[in-house]
Amino acid sequence: LYHYQYLPAEELKALNKSEHYARLNSDTYAAVKSYELRKRAYLFMNMPDSVLSITKNSRKAYLEMGLKQDAAAILGPAIDILIDSGKFTEAEELMAIFEKESGYFDDMDNIDEKHLLFFYRKGYIALNHNNTDSARYCFTRLLECEKEAAYKGFLSLYEKVGNPDSITKYAKLYVAENYSSSLGNNAQTAEQMTAMY
Repeated sequence: LYHYQYLPAEELKALNKSEHYARLNSDTYAAVKSYELRKRAYLFMNMPDSVLSITKNSRKAYLEMGLKQDAAAILGPAIDILIDSGKFTEAEELMAIFEKESGYFDDMDNIDEKHLLFFYRKGYIALNHNNTDSARYCFTRLLECEKEAAYKGFLSLYEKVGNPDSITKYAKLYVAENYSSSLGNNAQTAEQMTAMY
């Protein structure tokens, strides 16, 4: 609830308690999960170094428990941070692990619909390699359910190829979608807080 209400400080307090009591109960998995979930709060607080550190430590703990799938499934936010900071080699290494071990892909390499943001990350890596056709395909896949990410991706794509008309078009679409999703999130948060209190 604290996460969805954008209350990261309260979320961190709750997760610290959760981890503490899980350790008292010798529930290693729950303790690591509580620790790992802190990365969401640090994302809200714009603390990328903390997100990367928590991801690294959590991944190591999951691997020590033999939970390869859990260790791969948590990599999304770290990949985003690496892409945003221009560390594409590291981002690609994590993407390869994510694709191979997360369990989000079927035998035909189709991804679970809840994890389509994978295409956002894949699109930016393609852009880094100047593969605009692959990037366009990835951002098009996002139009089904992640329009804000798709529009941001297309904006970056057309900035790279230097198409002013498309830059203007996707900048407007991105701003409109961003504003719309903010309004929806604010309304939903207000409803949750009212119900909770």
